[in-house]
Amino acid sequence: MKCPKCGINLLDHIDVCPFCKTPIPKNTENAEATTEEKQPVRQPASVGGNTGRYAAIDPDKDSYDFDLQYTLTFRDSGEIKQAIADMDAEISRDSSKKKIETHRETSEPRYSLEEMQAAALRAQERRERRKNAAEGGKRKRPSHAEKRRSDALRAAKAPKRDRGTHISKDASVKSKKGLFIGIGVLAAVVAVIVGVVNVVSYFAHKTPEYPTLYTKGNELYSYYDGDEIKLSGNFVTAQLENSSDAKKDESGKTSSSSKSSTTKKLVDPKVPESKKLSEKDFIKISDDGSVVYFLENVNMNTGSGDLVYYLNGKEKSRTVVTQNVYCDFTISADGSTVFYLKNTDGSGGHGELCRWTASDKAEMSIDTDITSGNFKPSVDSMSITYIKNFNPTVHTGDLLYTGFGEGAEKQKRVDEKVAFVFGTTAKSNVYFYAKDYDTKKGTYNLYIQSTTEGPKSVAENAFLAPVISKKSDSAYIYSNYSNNFQTLSYLDLTNGSNNKLSDEVSEIVRVRNDEGAVVFSRAYETDKADYYFVSAKSPNVQKVATAINLAAAAEDARMVPFDASADFSTIAYVGGYDTEKKKGALYTLSVINDYASSEKRISDDAYTCNVSSDGAVVRFASGYNAEQNTVNIVSYSNSNTLSLADGAGMGAFTFDKSGEYTIFAKDFAEDPNTNRKSASIKSVTSKAKVKDIDNAAAAYGLKSDGTILLKKEDTETGNMCLYTSTVKGGKPDKIADGITNVLFY
Repeated sequence: MKCPKCGINLLDHIDVCPFCKTPIPKNTENAEATTEEKQPVRQPASVGGNTGRYAAIDPDKDSYDFDLQYTLTFRDSGEIKQAIADMDAEISRDSSKKKIETHRETSEPRYSLEEMQAAALRAQERRERRKNAAEGGKRKRPSHAEKRRSDALRAAKAPKRDRGTHISKDASVKSKKGLFIGIGVLAAVVAVIVGVVNVVSYFAHKTPEYPTLYTKGNELYSYYDGDEIKLSGNFVTAQLENSSDAKKDESGKTSSSSKSSTTKKLVDPKVPESKKLSEKDFIKISDDGSVVYFLENVNMNTGSGDLVYYLNGKEKSRTVVTQNVYCDFTISADGSTVFYLKNTDGSGGHGELCRWTASDKAEMSIDTDITSGNFKPSVDSMSITYIKNFNPTVHTGDLLYTGFGEGAEKQKRVDEKVAFVFGTTAKSNVYFYAKDYDTKKGTYNLYIQSTTEGPKSVAENAFLAPVISKKSDSAYIYSNYSNNFQTLSYLDLTNGSNNKLSDEVSEIVRVRNDEGAVVFSRAYETDKADYYFVSAKSPNVQKVATAINLAAAAEDARMVPFDASADFSTIAYVGGYDTEKKKGALYTLSVINDYASSEKRISDDAYTCNVSSDGAVVRFASGYNAEQNTVNIVSYSNSNTLSLADGAGMGAFTFDKSGEYTIFAKDFAEDPNTNRKSASIKSVTSKAKVKDIDNAAAAYGLKSDGTILLKKEDTETGNMCLYTSTVKGGKPDKIADGITNVLFY
């Protein structure tokens, strides 16, 4: 339909031309409609031709695309009618599914405004999903005005009526008025829906924040959710006293170590080594980062202090649990429960074992005369197994079990002459422990027991502790220790099977994320080992790494000779590492359906390697410069090697888990007045785009959420301050002043 005065194309329900205000006669309308019906269907505009506008109907795009065709509203009624016909079809399909009534009287619109709005919204969502898939999710954001116009057109389908039926001007105005009200409601509803979806999506996928804990002198602070909170005003009361390496007996004479030097002492990894305590040993954080337990008023010489509970972000939640607690305390994964020893002697022995929960804030005494390291709570913290009356000379004691909660079995003695308690399975009904311990060889027999079944021996002459599953009732266990090798087996408690996986095993190096396979080492020399892959279901042992330099890795913690993705789909290792040149050959291979592929040599010069969590990216340090003490950062992905950064400080680089960013320090400098060293901190993406994070930083740390912590000196006050930045750069924000040490982040 065209205006008889200005000739512009109009929609068929228009009574007055919106441009020249000329009334539209009915006979002109009918004649125009007849003329329009005889016109051929317009073809899509050629892709190569420049028409100055978008095509309303493009086979390569969505035919129902109002965002692209808005400029045609008053210029091409044929295309608009086709678009409305498309909308008609969409509503018909939707109505057949949702049983919307579409048969109306001829004097009424075929579809209600609500039906058209709902269909338009659904079609828009389908269109956007297809566009995002085709364009990789990248789409130009429309302006606010364009969005309003597209929303208006999306809801503005004209009522279909008989040619001979008269609609008055007042009715037309009311229809338009109702239309514009509907447009506003639709826009508001869409905005609310989008906002709710975004908020829900944000909280559903947000990575839990891990607190940053640091000290200011002797005060302990936490930075969490944008706020700094003082946790303790007196963190350490008594500092560690200096003691001579040579111990003295009761007579005051220095004991000689010549006798012990002739006899090689057993180094048993199951027995915790005595070490010099640090401030970190008095703090424990729940797995999700929500809860912090720490000791205050600490005596570093006895390893004890007052136990404090704190729920991050809740200043009033701080609760002093009890006093004189030894630092060997254990918390549940969610931080709701803590097990601890109090009133121990100077070495953590003869203490009272207690349990405390945040829900009732009440202490429960479990038993007395318990030694540090001799208790293991269940996964759900609803039971505990522990050794009582422990004799350190023969390394044995009595094994007891205590359950918690309504109807739980209370304290009972389950076995005797027990050397170690290892823990329970995921369902908390089977616990593992060691008997028949040989203090000279370090071997033991492995037993299991549950609340319903008595003790059962499942492995003999084992050396290393079993690896108990955290997801199922199973474990990887050792046996038959001889000449530094053991037999590795998979114990499945659901069906009672105990399948041998391999002989000549040194130790398990890595467990797959589903716990259905492991990588273990086989040390054929004192300083080198080969690594093997084996599945728990199909024990087909396959070599995945050759000539790993164990001695170099033990001496240099920054040198990582082996890494794998969480699902073992990608494995990388540095073979034939030369300690002096600090380089070896870098190899990669994949494990698909429990079968290892042939390895591929991707570099002859690698110092350390890293595999992203999904296995898509392998990164490594290369080109060690002994004079400058620097390396280069390189990535390998999709069979392509890319240099990411040059001149990174040796050991001063951090790979994120996703493979997207690497943080590194370079351009080191030293202040001659203070002797303080600093460096420039930078980030580099997987596409080698370098961002400046900050200059003159004394230290940095990368949090799991991508936040970068920077420790640097305030030029005005001379105090050390803590700043935060992101991997994308930008001006760092100061969060703390006058800090001493950063303990956790």
